[in-house]
Amino acid sequence: MRQVLFSHMDKVRNLISAIKTGALRRHTAFVSVGILLLFVTFVRFHLRQMPLERDEGEYAYVAQMLLAGKLPYEHVHSMKLPGVSVAYALALFVFGDSAASVRALLWIVNTLSIVLVFILGRRLLDTTAGAVAAAGFGLVSLSPSVLGLAAHATHFVMLFVLAGLWFLLRGVDSGRLSTLALSGVMFGIAFMMKQPGLVFGLFALAYLWFSRLDPEIFVPRSLRRHRYSLPPKRGVSRLLNVPPVTLLRETGSFTLGLVAPFAITCLLFLVAGAFGKFWFWTFTYAAKYGSIVSFGQSIRVLYSMLKQVAVGNLFWGILGGIGLGMLRWDRRIRQYRVFLIGFLLSSIVALWVGMYFRHHYFVLVLPAVTLLAGVAVSRAWYLLGRVVSIELLLTPIILLLLLAALLYGPVIHAQVWFAKTPAHASEAIYRSSVFVDSVEVANYLREVTPVTNKIAVLGSEPQIYFYSRRQAATGYIYMYPLMEPHRYAARMQDELIRQLESEQPEHVVFVNMHTSWLRRPESERKIFDWWNAYSKTNYVLVRIFAPSKEGRMWDPEKFLPYFLGDNSVPTQFLMRSIQPDETVPLAIHVYKKRNNSG
Repeated sequence: MRQVLFSHMDKVRNLISAIKTGALRRHTAFVSVGILLLFVTFVRFHLRQMPLERDEGEYAYVAQMLLAGKLPYEHVHSMKLPGVSVAYALALFVFGDSAASVRALLWIVNTLSIVLVFILGRRLLDTTAGAVAAAGFGLVSLSPSVLGLAAHATHFVMLFVLAGLWFLLRGVDSGRLSTLALSGVMFGIAFMMKQPGLVFGLFALAYLWFSRLDPEIFVPRSLRRHRYSLPPKRGVSRLLNVPPVTLLRETGSFTLGLVAPFAITCLLFLVAGAFGKFWFWTFTYAAKYGSIVSFGQSIRVLYSMLKQVAVGNLFWGILGGIGLGMLRWDRRIRQYRVFLIGFLLSSIVALWVGMYFRHHYFVLVLPAVTLLAGVAVSRAWYLLGRVVSIELLLTPIILLLLLAALLYGPVIHAQVWFAKTPAHASEAIYRSSVFVDSVEVANYLREVTPVTNKIAVLGSEPQIYFYSRRQAATGYIYMYPLMEPHRYAARMQDELIRQLESEQPEHVVFVNMHTSWLRRPESERKIFDWWNAYSKTNYVLVRIFAPSKEGRMWDPEKFLPYFLGDNSVPTQFLMRSIQPDETVPLAIHVYKKRNNSG
């Protein structure tokens, strides 16, 4: 039986060898990546008008403020560093002020990332590894299970991380200080896109130091080469394969590039007089936000999220695990074992920072996992036509897993990628129509308000500001910080109330949905009590937007019998989700300021 099995394997080896030595071997990888890019382009173009979700709405609104000459953190309170908003501003300036411009930006970022994954895989191993890694990253980063159709900060982080890794490897090989400095700049920009990006910069610095260690320090003294022919090194020099001064210069160049983007940003806000607010929101408050979730809670969240993210992507994870195991005995990649393991570990740490594990955070680990998947497939392909061993039995398993990975995702996500309209795709992904409704709310506000009017949204729906092209009457475009259990929440609610009473916006949008508030039992409730009383005397309900078979907008007369008093919303409806079949549905309520002149 064994002889028959290996006889058939010999025939397969001969066939594979013939393929490998032909022109097909040289071009298949490039053709495959080209087909992948066309596929990704088709899906993203088809869904280019998908409504923006909350994070995208925030970045787009801040981008509008930047283009209008207004500083973030002064006019918009956000714990996010300004890198992504600057990228959005560039896209809006070049492509126009629309959601399609955001999708075009995401397509550019994702395409460049796919190409960089291919280049990295090719450099680390071969074109097979590069093509497989690119395919895995391209398909999974497009997946709804990681919210890949939305232009989240994690896409931008990984673009610059991948670019930084490319320059790092080149700098390590060449020793050119300018290349290492450029690598540092890439990681510095990754940090400016999202705080966890700093983890990758620290990994890169550690790898730079590791690459300068003398390999013989890991070898027993009796087995070291040249132990008699060369004079012994002294001090730190004994540990290094370069002079210490060279390592200092390389470290200085990389570190200078790493800190430059953040230092320049701090200087700009310092000159503008907004450094205090910038620091409070991006570091002081961000630290409080990151400490809300306990370690035990984070483990439960991670377990739950892994089950959701695995949908359509499990086979890539299995291939990545096999590739990680194969690092031990694949001599072709011996030089980069530490690099790949370190990259994977730093990706996991970056994912873990904050302990929230949202769907799109898993984009941070995709390049490392798919590069390891590329290692597994490359090893399987390498064995065909070369050796007959027990390891060869893994080859058909790996190739079948690759086939399953390539087909399973597109099949399971086919409805969203190909069949649904952009609006229906949004509802299917987020299981809510709030982002679709936001477009209609914004269109209504744009029709009934002049451009100079300010509006307010009591809810965490910043996309309404972007779509309506109206400035917020308050810096609080999210209500989440006001509901969180930290010592700043009460102060934030007081500040929001003062801003609204001072600005007296012509229209106020109240979002009667739990997901737009995330109110906890211990949350401060002052804002709800204040709005119930303040709206009764100062505002009148003019529109309600909610899901319906007949349409999404109703006149308030339909629902006025369900409200207490004249037009005030019952307090209990502000505190929890209201199911569509209950008295008051989940809805977005639009209020207009009363005319008290008469």
